[in-house]
Order: sequence, then C-alpha cells, then structure tokens
Amino acid sequence: SVKNLIPNFALNADYTFLSAFVPEDGFPTSGPAYSNLLSNIRSNSALLIKLGTHALVPKAINFSSLVSPNANSSNAEPLVIAEFQTVDNSSGPISFTLRNGKIFYDNFFIVDPSRVILSTDQKSAVYPVANYLLPDFTLNDFLTLLGDTSFASLLQRFPPESLALSYFVPSNSALESAQNSISNSSFSLSQVFSYHLASVRNSFVQLRNDQLLPTLFQDKTIRINIYSDVLFTANGKLILNGGWIKGPNNSNATNFSDSLANGSDRIGFFYQMSDVLIPPTFNALQYVGNFTNFTSNPSESERGILTRESITVFFEPISDRFFILEGTFFPIGLSNGDYITLGGDTLQVSRSVDSIIVNGTLFVVSEVLITNGVFYILRDSNPTVSSSLSSVIPPPLSSNPSSSSSSTIPSSSSSSSSSSSSSSSSSIPSSSSSSSSSTIPSSRDR
Repeated sequence: SVKNLIPNFALNADYTFLSAFVPEDGFPTSGPAYSNLLSNIRSNSALLIKLGTHALVPKAINFSSLVSPNANSSNAEPLVIAEFQTVDNSSGPISFTLRNGKIFYDNFFIVDPSRVILSTDQKSAVYPVANYLLPDFTLNDFLTLLGDTSFASLLQRFPPESLALSYFVPSNSALESAQNSISNSSFSLSQVFSYHLASVRNSFVQLRNDQLLPTLFQDKTIRINIYSDVLFTANGKLILNGGWIKGPNNSNATNFSDSLANGSDRIGFFYQMSDVLIPPTFNALQYVGNFTNFTSNPSESERGILTRESITVFFEPISDRFFILEGTFFPIGLSNGDYITLGGDTLQVSRSVDSIIVNGTLFVVSEVLITNGVFYILRDSNPTVSSSLSSVIPPPLSSNPSSSSSSTIPSSSSSSSSSSSSSSSSSIPSSSSSSSSSTIPSSRDR
C-alpha cells in the first residue's frame, strides 16, 4: 500500500523528519463507488502525486504529547488538537481531532498512536489509517474524479457564486442503479440532483450525529448520522470519503470556466457517497396512515412522539403495534444488543449480514426514510430481506446501552493498542432521556 500510494520521489526526498498516514491493505469493501474514485485518480498522474504527498507530513508527530492530560476523553464534540501542513503544499493543512477518547484525522479516520511504526532513529513514523487522505481538489480535478456522469454535467450549469456548497456525490454505478428509484419517485432528476447539494460548507469536523443539512431542493434536508465513532452516513447511506474543493473567491469568479482551475480558497466540500440520496416525503405520523387508522384520532402525546425531530419506528402491522426509539438508527447503525424505547421497554436487536431480527421473532422486511428518522416494517416470519439493508454491521452494544465506551490516549510509553471496532454507539439515548413516554398503542388497543 505504501509503495502504491506514495510516489517514489516523495519517499526518496531528503526529509529529516517525516510522518506518513497510509491505508491498510484490504480496506474498504464498500463497492464500486470507492474503486471508481481511485481508478480516476490512478489514471491521472498529477492527481496521484497529490494523493500521495498529502499523506506525508514533514514532521515526526508524537500524538501523546499533543493531548493534554486534562483533556476530556469522553467528549462527543470534536476538539481540534493539531493542524499540520503536508508535503502537498497546494492543499490546506490537515486537522487532527480528539473525540470520545480517540484521535481522528479530520474527525473521520481514527489514528491509533499505539500502532505507530517508528524508524530506528525516531525521526520517521508510519500511522496506519482506514482510508486514503484526500487532498484539496480544484473544481476541474473534482469533475475529473466524477468522470462522465450526469452529476458532473448538471454541476456545470451552476453559476460560480453558488458553488460554495457541500456536495454529496454518488458514483456512476450508483446513479445507474438508482434510475428506477428516481423514476418511481415523485421527483425529477434535476430535483434529486439539487438535493445532493447542501447549502452549507461542512467538512467532517463540522458534522454531528442527527444533524440536518439544508439542501438546494426546496425545504428538504439531509440527515447526518455517526455510528460507532467511524461510520458517517447521509440518510443512512455510507459516506466513503471526502475532501475540500478549491476555487476563486466569489468576487473574483466571473464564470464557471474561471472557477475550474483557478483560486486557492476552500469553497466547498465533497462527500463520496455509496448510493444516491432520494428525498423523504412523509414524517412518521403521516406514514403510519399507510397501514392503520391510527392517524384518524391520535392523542396529543401520540402526535408529539411521532412528529419528534429524530426517531426510529419499528411497526408490526398484524398486531398494529409500535416500538419507538429516540434518535435515528438506520440499518448501518443498528447493533446487536438491547435498546430502550421511549416507553422504557427493552427492544432486543439481533443482526446478521442479511437480516435484522427484533425481540427474537420479528424480522425487518423493509425500511423507509422519513423526514424525522427511519421507519421499519416488521413481520413475524423470515421474509425475503430488503436489498436496502446495510451489510455493514457495527460493533455490539455494551451491557449498558446508555453508556459509550471510551478509550484513553496511550502515553508515549504505552504499548497497548486500542481498537475502534470495540467502541459502542454513542447515540443510544440514556435511560433518563428515554423514559418520558410510553410505547404507543394501536387504535385497537385504545
């Protein structure tokens, strides 16, 4: 991986100190979106050099010396602890953050100081990370990465002053496979495209769990979730990578062509997506009406629960019963373990690669994106599993779902390793916040 990623001239350069952040072999397994991105980079020598040199910092970094002993090891909010300029001087500095007791590159990839490989003279270090560190790209480079896609062609219709956005970019194959979904929706291709453009410039450092990002499509928003510290999703779809887009200051940009290759300002941020994002249409209260008479005369408390900003609804139509969690847990964020419903009941979730089972006998047969979270349909049998269920399974929950695991930053003398895969999801509501309401009964029960 090191030899394939880093150009020989960079490895052979005369750096007194050097730290390299290199992806481990075999990662990721997230499908064609990632391979499409890399193939486009590898076919362009200039982009390949940028990718390689951006993984190199001309400094021997000792993370244990960067973290204050008084730093809160369980902080959910990312704390920027350092910024370093890489060998790629055309890109901005890379940031390192502390969150939930772990160190991250740009709040996205975990950097485990205990796994560092040091040179004998202690002047060089290699840190294994989970993915490639993407440099700043000009808009022209960005379009090259996209390849020949309808997304790229639609993007060129935008005036330069409107390019300061966050771009959620699916691959060619994802666009092709989503044609039927788009056709069957009530939205046009142009509307779906506008939905992939958020009107805020947020990098990974600015993203928060259950955050709603406004888009250029009417009042529609994209829901961000962070599971097990390292799985970032948009509407439940995996975010594979991301990077800054450079361009001219808006006042200096006169047309789209001028924005392509000029300028050094970070004008936007792009997220490489595993799938196309289709806007949700209904909230939970509205969607329940597809199955029962529940919405004909809901009580004030029932209406309040089903219209909360972030909920996960499990619905079994035969018994007409609901189980509702505070917070949004898409399939990629559902772990094996017990969850506490808003009514204070225990909901047991069992995961495998191709199925989700609730309370031992109820199988999830489909998931529906709603404006205030996600809605699962349950059946009391083993059905044909929905193809939309994620094959990525997060770590099991701790014995107490309300507590998140925290690891300490190893000192320079520590030799113990910490594994990101053993962390529990930090978005499970605490018992104090999840016992204020009861499980919603059906209209029959009332």
